[in-house]
Amino acid sequence: MRRTSAGFAVLALASTALLQVQSAAAAEACSDSYLTPLASWERSPITAADPSGRYQVAQLGDRTGRLGVGIWRNGVAETMIPLLDGYIEPLDVNVRAEVVGFGYASGESVGAWRARGTQRTTLPLPAGADSAKAVAINAAGEVAGVITTASGSQGVVWSPSNEPRALPVPDGLTSAEAKDIDDDGTVVGFAGKQDQFGMLTRQPVVWPADGGYRLLPATDQAYTWPSAVRNGIAIGEDGQSVASWNLATDTETLIAATEARAGDVNAGGDFTITRTPSAAPAVTDFIRRGQPVRAAGPGYAIGLSDSGRVYYEDHHVFDCGS
Repeated sequence: MRRTSAGFAVLALASTALLQVQSAAAAEACSDSYLTPLASWERSPITAADPSGRYQVAQLGDRTGRLGVGIWRNGVAETMIPLLDGYIEPLDVNVRAEVVGFGYASGESVGAWRARGTQRTTLPLPAGADSAKAVAINAAGEVAGVITTASGSQGVVWSPSNEPRALPVPDGLTSAEAKDIDDDGTVVGFAGKQDQFGMLTRQPVVWPADGGYRLLPATDQAYTWPSAVRNGIAIGEDGQSVASWNLATDTETLIAATEARAGDVNAGGDFTITRTPSAAPAVTDFIRRGQPVRAAGPGYAIGLSDSGRVYYEDHHVFDCGS
């Protein structure tokens, strides 16, 4: 039996059969559409969407193997940030259409980058870092990412003017990674160390904007991390379960049991989770605070707007805002 720690609130979900009935009924209230294709480029999975729902980004490739980044504005595709010969991957976009990610060109590392318009800038490394990856950007243009050093990995934040600030690795642990950054500059992620079998354990961490860090509660002390945060609410995975954290009170709530993956969270505290039952297609659920679960549709969702639009890797858009 899973033991519940102090301050850990559990949201009991209905049985699988009842959940499917509720989800099917609620799904009728959602409309769906597709983002328009980008001419001359092969379609690839959408990797990020901004909270306003205005922008989405994807890595794009043409038939010659050239890679670049595409951006959708209000559902219409545009070409953006073409790369020479090499690799580039966009990992987040904010409400001002600033895109961040990582890559390399002509055998040389581009590392972490930020793009404004068609101008891509390599983000500088802090002292002692060997490489970097940018993973998230907030509305103000602060970028969270990961750097590698001789001793392991470490979280980092770049200011809107691209000045790097390394985040502290919690005492007793050897590596850390930032996963997302809130609009107030709060960063969430994980820290850990290798166990006796050489596996990296993961404990949930929050780095406040004014410095320091806090370890968050977890039932699984070896494999837990938040992967998204918005307005002080984080969502992530706790062992085999999906959980959320209220960063104002450092309390954890179980959202879904096994065979599910954490998705995104919006300003109202709504969530997406992707259920991955064995030998069955993945299905993403949209969970509005205080309302029954809605089945948003098949496949993996990568973004959730503040109005309730769910964005999928396959360019599907489900609008559950009503």
